[in-house]
Amino acid sequence: MYHEYTLRRTLITVNYKGRQALVSVTKQINLSNVGKKGLILGNDASWDYYYTGEPGTTRMGLGWVKSYIYDFFSIGVYLETDTGSSVVRSGVFQWLRAGWSGLNS
Repeated sequence: MYHEYTLRRTLITVNYKGRQALVSVTKQINLSNVGKKGLILGNDASWDYYYTGEPGTTRMGLGWVKSYIYDFFSIGVYLETDTGSSVVRSGVFQWLRAGWSGLNS
C-alpha cells in the first residue's frame, strides 16, 4: 500500500566540535490521500513494487479499507566522523500516525 502526502522540510547545517553536521526536520502538512494497493515484485529487499492506483489494501479481506496517514514527523542527524572525512554517522527518528476510520492511529 502507498500513500501520497505533502511534506515541509528544513535543513540545518552546523559545525559541531569542528565537524560538519546536517539536521533534517520534516513534517507532514495535511492528511494524506487514501492509501492505494501495491504489490511487492520478487524480493522485498530489492524495492521492486507495482502500484495499482486502486484505493484499498492487498491484505485478504481488507481490500475495501480506506486508510490514511494522519501525521508524520521526522528528524535526521548526519555527522562527519572526523574533520574532512567522507564517512558520516547518522540517526533518524520518525513518528507516524496512520490508520482507517480513526482506528490504528
